[in-house]
Amino acid sequence: MTPPPAYGTYLSLTYLAGCRVAWLAAAAGLVAGVWVDYLGTATCLALVAYFIIAMAMHVRAHDVGRNLFLNAAGMLVVCTATGVYSFVL
Repeated sequence: MTPPPAYGTYLSLTYLAGCRVAWLAAAAGLVAGVWVDYLGTATCLALVAYFIIAMAMHVRAHDVGRNLFLNAAGMLVVCTATGVYSFVL
């Protein structure tokens, strides 16, 4: 059974499972980062890197509509602002 196409390509189930693991790890890292400062910092930096890569992949796929500007760029701004507010100020 193959997954449905996304932007004209097929995503493997292994890729989708890997994304779910990364999302759960990010959520767990942010929650644990409330008590362990270094873990929160590392998770915040990893999420900023994730959304920079996501923006690059959207541009590479010529998907410069709502998905790029609302989802990837918006979350990049939120993650960056959270990191600056939590660890710099």
